[in-house]
Amino acid sequence: MAYEEPCIFHRIADRSKSLNLRLSHVASFQEIINQFTTHVTRFL
Repeated sequence: MAYEEPCIFHRIADRSKSLNLRLSHVASFQEIINQFTTHVTRFL
């Protein structure tokens, strides 16, 4: 068990890194959508 614990922690760290990258991409996508909506509302 003691030898498996570090592997589990490494897997969790890798998953958290991938999730953070995905969240950052989603956040940038939301910012683009917000900018687009503000431009559209200006024309309206």
